[in-house]
Amino acid sequence: MQARIKKHCMNQRTYEFRFSEEELEYIKGLVVSHNVSLDALYVPHEGQLGAKITIELSRQEAEQVRDILTEQLAMFGFDEKYRPNKEGQMCEDLIDKFFIR
Repeated sequence: MQARIKKHCMNQRTYEFRFSEEELEYIKGLVVSHNVSLDALYVPHEGQLGAKITIELSRQEAEQVRDILTEQLAMFGFDEKYRPNKEGQMCEDLIDKFFIR
């Protein structure tokens, strides 16, 4: 069963993004630490363990999350040899997911 988290935006196009539970928890932690309000991320959801979770965000919200992820990547995402560490790889993957053409 796939869990869906929907955001209702009047006159604003939304885009769907799919995440694992781990990715969603990481994003939620970052947006809270940056005092960003993304109500769509806080709607309770149900689903099987390992199921993908779908959220809907506006272009502006997606760009805001990308900016936060980019800052996190720059500050904590690389080891001493400037290779992506585990957190860096998570950030890079999520930045790619939030890209809207």
